[in-house]
Amino acid sequence: MKLTILVADDHPLFRAALREALEEKHQQIHWLEASTFAECMAITDAEQEHIDLVLLDLNMPDNNGLMGLVQLRSTFPAIAVAIVSATDQPSTICKAMHNGALGYIPKASSLDCIRQAMQTMLSGQRWVPENIDLSSTSDTDHQAIGRLSTLTRQQLNVLGMIAKGMLNKQIAAELNIKETTVKTHISEIFDKLGIINRTQAAMFTQFLETPQ
Repeated sequence: MKLTILVADDHPLFRAALREALEEKHQQIHWLEASTFAECMAITDAEQEHIDLVLLDLNMPDNNGLMGLVQLRSTFPAIAVAIVSATDQPSTICKAMHNGALGYIPKASSLDCIRQAMQTMLSGQRWVPENIDLSSTSDTDHQAIGRLSTLTRQQLNVLGMIAKGMLNKQIAAELNIKETTVKTHISEIFDKLGIINRTQAAMFTQFLETPQ
């Protein structure tokens, strides 16, 4: 059975290493590659009926930590997404898994470990490093994750722009929508997240940021 895997990572050498890790076991793999998050979203949109797994780097260009994962899962809920990242902090791994990741592979992992992780995930099972306790996520984190999961793709885009300090008219121009539509999105975002101002909105994106 031929598999289609999208590797979204801005490091060509790491993309090559992932291909090497898998092609020894799976000869029938169709590889798609993206070097920015925008490319990742565009390719996933075009190939969503065929993609079996997206391997997403948390800190690639135009992806702000776990925000990319949240956007992918919100926009393409039927597509499995796994994280590959230089960040290996347990708190980040737990947040990723609770935000819908199928697995989390630290980039420092050996090729054998990557093969094992991929075999596990391609069989439909979740995979994290052995030392990770997924039950350690705090109640506050669970509440934040639950609220973020209710936002639509466009609302997540608006939230990210609010966090960058963009004004309503700037957001409208960037998304090619009316400023009144932006205001409607912001009102719905505040309602869903249980917040009252832009500062609190930015705090939700900080929750999703990862150490560089």
